[in-house]
Amino acid sequence: MEPVYGVSLGYFLWSLALGAAAGVFYDLFRIKRKIIHTPGLAVIIEDIVYFILTGVAVFLIAYVKNSGQLRWQGLIGICAGFFLYRLILKDIFVELVVKFIYLIVKCIKWLIKILIFPFRIVYKYILFPILVRPILWTGRKIRGIWSRICVNVTAAFQRKADEGEEEGEEGEKPQRDENPVEN
Repeated sequence: MEPVYGVSLGYFLWSLALGAAAGVFYDLFRIKRKIIHTPGLAVIIEDIVYFILTGVAVFLIAYVKNSGQLRWQGLIGICAGFFLYRLILKDIFVELVVKFIYLIVKCIKWLIKILIFPFRIVYKYILFPILVRPILWTGRKIRGIWSRICVNVTAAFQRKADEGEEEGEEGEKPQRDENPVEN
C-alpha cells in the first residue's frame, strides 16, 4: 500500500506544479497581449493553443507519473496549483517580467547609442560640413534664384496683361461681330 500512496502523492505534487506552470504560461500570454496589441481572432487562436498545450502537458504528466491514468487527484492538483499561483504569485510574477522586459529594452537602447555614437561623430564633424552643408547652401541659392525668376516672369505677364487692358479701353482693339457667319 505504501508505494500506491507514494505514487499518488508524487502525482498530486506534479499536478500542483503543472497547475502553477499553466498559470505562468497563461500570464506570459497576458503580458504579450499587453505589450503587443492583439486583435480578437488572434486572442481566440492563442487561447486555443494554450488549452491544447496545457491538455498535452496534463496527459504527459499522467503518462509519466501515473502510468497513463488520469485520476481525480491529478485534476484537483492542477486546479489547485493554478488557483494558488493566481492568488499568491501572479502579481509578483507579472511585475518581475515587465521590469525584466523594460530592463532589456533599456539595455538595447543603451547598446544602440554606444554603437551609433562613432557614426554620429563622423556625420556631425566630417560628412555634414563637407557634403551636406554645401548641398543645403546650393539648394537655398537655387531656391532664391528660382523665386526671383518666378517673380520676374509673373511681373512680366502682369505688365503684358495690363497693357492689353489699356489697349482695349482706347478702342484700338477691333470689335468682333456677334454672329460672324452671314447668310
